[in-house]
Amino acid sequence: MINHNKEKGKRKKEKGRRHPFTFYLLPFTSKGFSLIEFIVVLAIAMIVTVMLARFQMNMISLKRGSEETLRSQQEVRRVLIGLSSELRNAQTSVTGSYPLETVSDSSLVFFTDTTGDRKPERLRYFVDSGALKRGEVVPTGSPLAYDLATERVSDVIKFLVATTTPVFTYYDGSYSGSGSPLSSPYDISKVRMVGLSVTVDMNPNEPPPPVTVSTLATIRKLKDNQ
Repeated sequence: MINHNKEKGKRKKEKGRRHPFTFYLLPFTSKGFSLIEFIVVLAIAMIVTVMLARFQMNMISLKRGSEETLRSQQEVRRVLIGLSSELRNAQTSVTGSYPLETVSDSSLVFFTDTTGDRKPERLRYFVDSGALKRGEVVPTGSPLAYDLATERVSDVIKFLVATTTPVFTYYDGSYSGSGSPLSSPYDISKVRMVGLSVTVDMNPNEPPPPVTVSTLATIRKLKDNQ
């Protein structure tokens, strides 16, 4: 009996000691997500996903629009460079007509040799149905003449945007880079330079905004005429 009491007292004494490296953990309780919390988290995740998807689509659309705009600018510049070259070489027609036949804000008719055969063609540039079109009549017959019924018309610039700036503007010999163009109605005999300006928008409902391309051409055959 005495030994039993000694063993019991020894165990109590050891139990009362605390080892310096012993950690005592508090009871851990866990609580799961409620249905409402799960729905809220799911809704937030869906909103973020939709926003990221829209952002990506907008970036793709913007990139595509920029590429289309660049191609459109290059095409418009190519056309205007060709038109400027034709205008610079405008000359008397095979029938002896003046190099310029008709000039207005939205149309221009002149004669120029595009093939190098010394037989100037009759070219007509005009705006119709939202496009800049080019009509060409090759002189035929004997004697040579221009049969307007044989005119070949093609679209050269599409998606034109109507603006307050005329497609064609005209300048006399005094123009040196600044100043006002001639006023309508135009006196053909005074025209020495022709300004060309077109505004293009391939998709009016999406960015980027419309693009305007302009150039200026001097008619060499008329340069020294006053």
